[in-house]
Amino acid sequence: MDGLLDSKNELKYQMLRKFLYTWPLERIKQMALEEYSNIGDKDTFCYWLEFEAENLGRIGGKPSNKFGIWRRKTEREIVSSDFLFDSYYAWYRKYGQTAQEAFSTVKNHIIRIIESSQSGNFKNIDGIDLDSLSRWKIAFIYSNFRLMPIYKNVVIRKIAKHFEHPNFERARLSELHQYIAEHKPDDEDFFVYAAKQYEISTKIHDRNYYIIGSKYEDDEGRDNVNIAEYMLKRNVIATGFFWQVDFSGLYNHSPQEINTWIDNNVKDKSGKYQAGKRTLGYFLNLRPGDIIAIKSHGQYGNLTIIAYAEVKEVEGKVYEWDGNDFPGGLGQIVHVEFIESDLKINTGLNYAQTIHHIIPGEKEGHFEKIFGSYSTLEIDDDDISVEKDRINEKQIEPQYRAVSYTKFVSQTHNKIQNAFAKKLKQQFPYDVVRTESNRIDIKRENEKELFYYEVKPYNSAFICIREGIGQLLDYYYSNTSKSKKIHLRIVGTPQPFDNDLRFIDFIKRSLNISFDYIGFKIEN
Repeated sequence: MDGLLDSKNELKYQMLRKFLYTWPLERIKQMALEEYSNIGDKDTFCYWLEFEAENLGRIGGKPSNKFGIWRRKTEREIVSSDFLFDSYYAWYRKYGQTAQEAFSTVKNHIIRIIESSQSGNFKNIDGIDLDSLSRWKIAFIYSNFRLMPIYKNVVIRKIAKHFEHPNFERARLSELHQYIAEHKPDDEDFFVYAAKQYEISTKIHDRNYYIIGSKYEDDEGRDNVNIAEYMLKRNVIATGFFWQVDFSGLYNHSPQEINTWIDNNVKDKSGKYQAGKRTLGYFLNLRPGDIIAIKSHGQYGNLTIIAYAEVKEVEGKVYEWDGNDFPGGLGQIVHVEFIESDLKINTGLNYAQTIHHIIPGEKEGHFEKIFGSYSTLEIDDDDISVEKDRINEKQIEPQYRAVSYTKFVSQTHNKIQNAFAKKLKQQFPYDVVRTESNRIDIKRENEKELFYYEVKPYNSAFICIREGIGQLLDYYYSNTSKSKKIHLRIVGTPQPFDNDLRFIDFIKRSLNISFDYIGFKIEN
């Protein structure tokens, strides 16, 4: 963790200690209405909860009625059947006929929340009639880190869904809070963990990313039957769970609905029944544009990626049942377009289950290792000022283009091209850097030298070189000026291995030209 992150977190721990010291349960039991809410008084409980302790989770942006009773800022009449008011305070009618009656009700609710939180009896908090934001912030502060400092119900349910809580849509919030808190890795700071989960659950991505296996069970129950070639031939990904069941009516339904249907309709619950339910919950929710990394191995830190694919719709269908006997049928299939194949990228990671949903930023470095160059689309761009030079930034928003690879690959190419051109301008500020000059991805030029860069978005240096060398030779051949030394470069995100280096050396010796490969990583 960098120093800034440590500093921010330490302030949160300090504030939590300060809040508990300033507002112990004994004081709250004796608290008067004026100590609870009062205009201009920064020592009230409500001010502390919303503003003083804002770094423990924001509950602002919602009117003061979230506190149940509050000091009025104006004497303007409140027109609502839900509220009562006097000259100083307004409150929910349900809490009492007078301000003191309402405050007594609200204070008793707060005391119950604190007592339940301190004792760990969190399910009692669910039914307490206080605004959800205020209720769960109070509960967290007094929970000794057994609840999450996240107070929006929809966000808590999204995070619980990611952690595969079986009833994330309907379970009590107290249960989900504990469930998420218990998933915190032992070596991760609590507030770092909470902030990361909040960011992941609220950030909107253009697509989802998954890993899926390429092995089926043999007659002895071992995952030994390689189906990769069958998937490639048919442009599908597949899973063999519940082979004889057609799930067409459940495509795009929630995992809970899918699991309930399977429990009620699939009679044979032997073998890898639970694994099958989990897999179909994800598989039936794959959507066009989602990116799939196909693995050959996943256990024991040996996750090996052999292909990448993009989910697509064919004749109005994404999912289809393919229940004929193998290899004529593959069980459950989803249509894809393969982006790359014939790979062998060992990530050193461990993802053993049939399917995994990979979220950018969830586990440091995992997304980048698994999706390689395709992970660059999830990196925010840095603005680099360019004056004389012409760097035509390519479109990286979703679009359809008449190219030989998918729009997703095209977006990846453009992202790498934009970033590398800007990097060149930083490194060589006195050279002229242009993109898309006579079909050339990037051209860099000074008084003595001319560099042609061809960008390739693939996850193998060998493939990048193989796909780009012909274009570079075309540029070299077409160049009419012989006054400057010409250099040819392939740019890709993977670093070259020994076989790639031998290939590069072969090209240099055979063609006797200035040629090289540049492994370029876009930094977040």
